Amino acid sequence: MLGTEFEKKVDAIVARYPEPKAALLPVLWEVQRARLTVLFGVSGLGKRSLLRAGLYPRLRTQQMVPVHIRLDYSDSAGSLSEQVRQAVMEAARALALPAPAGDAGGTLWEWFHRRPDQGMSPRQGWVLIFDQFEEAFTLGGPTAREWVRHELADLIESRMPRSVKHRFEANPGAAAAFSLDSDYKVVLSLREDFLPELEEVRDRIPSLARNRLRLRKLNGVQALTIVEQPRSRRTPPLVAESVAADLVRLGHIQQFTRTGPDQLLGLILRHGLDRVHEQWHGIAPGIRDPPAEHGYERWRMTLQRPGNLTHLFQGQ
Repeated sequence: MLGTEFEKKVDAIVARYPEPKAALLPVLWEVQRARLTVLFGVSGLGKRSLLRAGLYPRLRTQQMVPVHIRLDYSDSAGSLSEQVRQAVMEAARALALPAPAGDAGGTLWEWFHRRPDQGMSPRQGWVLIFDQFEEAFTLGGPTAREWVRHELADLIESRMPRSVKHRFEANPGAAAAFSLDSDYKVVLSLREDFLPELEEVRDRIPSLARNRLRLRKLNGVQALTIVEQPRSRRTPPLVAESVAADLVRLGHIQQFTRTGPDQLLGLILRHGLDRVHEQWHGIAPGIRDPPAEHGYERWRMTLQRPGNLTHLFQGQ
């Protein structure tokens, strides 16, 4: 079962199938159950689609507030903690919720553990979703790694930072404004080839080993379902089953032959052109149309060359 495996697996169909309610439920349960969820998979499988189109709406139905966070590591951007606070306040404004009013100069632990009567929204079901978290290791540099090891780690583990603990020891009355419990969740979404970098901070974030969801590639049946299935059962299929199967096969060819995007598009367009040609001969068997045949051959040769395809779409 998904909830008992060390490394849970989620099919990419969850992210792309228009009505993945049954498949998405385990993902929702895992996010609700644990403080931290790590979502990972190879690039291009649809992690962001899973989050935005699948998970976010369902979290809102559970009275939780998804907060999409993609940190900016440029020199002109604010501190990483301030970016998190800004993302939470923007999510609060979008849903007409009271915005947190904690001390912007404090730690994230203080901000999220402040008692409701001390500035935090009464609705504390925040889900902090860090998209493309691998950028902390590729773009962030040493400063971002230290922030992950300390500031973010303390927040994820709901662990009082050492600086805050020393402050409360010096002034016990200040601790009354905070609670040791807080109902927030954290989701880290990243490419699976950066899991080793994430493991380097497991000594600070033990929760990394407890709740992982792996987004897997679609199999042929799932891919065919996505291409063929209409968004609504009241509307006709987007394409015929035979065309959907051909498109899936073309994608399979791209995966195993490293066909480039232009080449794949050329394959798809040539496939459509062949189908039109076949249908014409089916409608009017035995009738020859030299200009049409010449145009068909010319276009087919054009679509065989990716460079020609590029010029075609650039109007050259």
